[in-house]
Parts: sequence; structure tokens; C-alpha cells
Amino acid sequence: MVGVLFDKGDNNGFTRSPWQHLPSSAGEPQTINSVRLNAEDLLPGNRDYYHCRGSLTTPHCSEGMRWFVMKQPRQASSSQIRKFVSTVGKNARPVQAVNRRFVLKTN
Repeated sequence: MVGVLFDKGDNNGFTRSPWQHLPSSAGEPQTINSVRLNAEDLLPGNRDYYHCRGSLTTPHCSEGMRWFVMKQPRQASSSQIRKFVSTVGKNARPVQAVNRRFVLKTN
């Protein structure tokens, strides 16, 4: 899994097109043929990351995932963040115990 964190700040151009098609609430997946995304465009310019083993963040929350969390956050505007949260809700589960997880740091 690759994680990219967002800080409140400038409008994010990557999200402009897909955000126009967000439904009013979460539900069945949809295909929007007019939207094409390149996930690499979501990554920050600095590709340094933290690495750890963990679990999925959504049910069934299975263990054994390898996480790569980008060190440099991206920015999104307040309105982009509000739109996302109004669609998917608060999607962060509570902080989990560290157990036997270790964070490996690159550069």
C-alpha cells in the first residue's frame, strides 16, 4: 500500500477532475469514462518514504500489508477536503497498538 498524506492548503490539481464526479454519499462503485487518472501524478515530488508492515485500514483489516507512506505531504484546499469527507465520512480507524511493527526509514 502507498500512503500519501494531505495538509490543508492550496487547491490540488490532481483531484479537480475526479472530485467533480464524487457522489453525494458513498455507495456502489461507478465508472466515469471521461476521467482518466495516473496514480503517479498523486505522488509528491520528493519520493522518500517510511516503510512498515501493518494491516488494511478498512474491514476486514487483515494483517500482513506492506505500507510505504510518503514523507512529503501533498496539499488540498478546504473545499476539496470537505467534499471528500462528506462523501466517504471519517475513514480513519482508531490508532492501533504497535505490537511487533517496526518503521523502516529511507533517506
